[in-house]
Amino acid sequence: MYTLRTYQQEAVDRTLNYFRKRRDPAVIVLPTGAG
Repeated sequence: MYTLRTYQQEAVDRTLNYFRKRRDPAVIVLPTGAG
């Protein structure tokens, strides 16, 4: 199993929090090389 980097985990956490509050679509944008 992979361990996410801090910024990757933050993106996942923020996305999950977003969907817990809203039903609107979302896009995750990370810089090139963010993995």
